[in-house]
Amino acid sequence: MIVWRAEMSVGVGILDDDHKALFAIINEFDTCQTRQCAETAARKLFLYTRSHFRREEAIQEQFRYPLRHEQKNDHRQIIDQLTAVIRGAFVQGGRADAEVISDISALLRRWVIGHVLREDRKMRQFFASKQRDQPQFVIRRGLSA
Repeated sequence: MIVWRAEMSVGVGILDDDHKALFAIINEFDTCQTRQCAETAARKLFLYTRSHFRREEAIQEQFRYPLRHEQKNDHRQIIDQLTAVIRGAFVQGGRADAEVISDISALLRRWVIGHVLREDRKMRQFFASKQRDQPQFVIRRGLSA
């Protein structure tokens, strides 16, 4: 189970909320015991991940985050990996439920550790400096400052 901690924050409320929601979906996936449950959770995760990446990339672009191009490439790789694992698990079939759940769970944990906790947290300093320099700086759901 992945538990949200304050040190995971990127300092942008909407993105932190997204990460919390993603963690909840991953935790939901981890409780699955059947292929049907795992497939439903994986579909939910895939759709939410895509919308989160679009939102994160739009914010990064809007504020000219210096690592935005690297982030976009990472996002594309994660979506490609998630697509391949989900397709292999649920479309092609032929594998045991426990093996499918284990493979997807391992990918999700690598992603959380490798991307959210390492790469996304790099945004914290950038957005903190924006807030110091521009006290009126606020990112709202509509992605405007």
